[in-house]
Amino acid sequence: MSLIRAKDIEVEGPLDRIYKAWLSNKLDGLRQSDKDQLTRMERVDSLIRNKQLQKEKRYATDTGKPYDFQFKRPWKKKELADWLRTEFGVSHRQAYIDIELSNRFFNSLETPQDREFARGMQIEWGEEMMARAEAAGDFRAAAAFFKELNQIKGLRTIQSETFDPSQLIPSEPILLDDPSKLGFPALEEPVEVVKDRLMKQLKKGFIETLVEDAEEVDGVDEEEI
Repeated sequence: MSLIRAKDIEVEGPLDRIYKAWLSNKLDGLRQSDKDQLTRMERVDSLIRNKQLQKEKRYATDTGKPYDFQFKRPWKKKELADWLRTEFGVSHRQAYIDIELSNRFFNSLETPQDREFARGMQIEWGEEMMARAEAAGDFRAAAAFFKELNQIKGLRTIQSETFDPSQLIPSEPILLDDPSKLGFPALEEPVEVVKDRLMKQLKKGFIETLVEDAEEVDGVDEEEI
């Protein structure tokens, strides 16, 4: 696979100019508006990767004393947009544009289009949470993270390196009304009679079929059993 070079990029917007300058190591030559755009994109990417610090007041189960509980969770798009508006004074529309451009440039958000990257981010976060749970002595939570990580990594599924479903060509089924062509005994009755009997059998309801089966069992002699 060939690498993307700066001269291969057709400049159409600010992201193209930033990408071209990034590859050619000429970020200082960007116009001021593009530099501001890149700064906001970098801050968005940093926030997403570092997550948002949350604080909650909880109470110890043994003493009942309050304490500050802290944890990190992923940012929501609306929170990122509000942060950009407060920090840089951009409009609501521009804030969402910055988030979208940051995702396209750094691949930091989880989207269906970036499935493999999203899997990597989930594995990275999961491994960190598993380590924290183990360090805190919560081995049950650590084991749950371990199990889920194995599932995300695909370690529990058998993967074949040679089988390619796209190359599979199913065989055409061959329908025959004469079993003798397959080496089985020929039908004693005409084919049309057999077809009619089968169609009648298929049209019967579940209850009717169940009653007939029961009658057949009742009609069997004990000696035959």
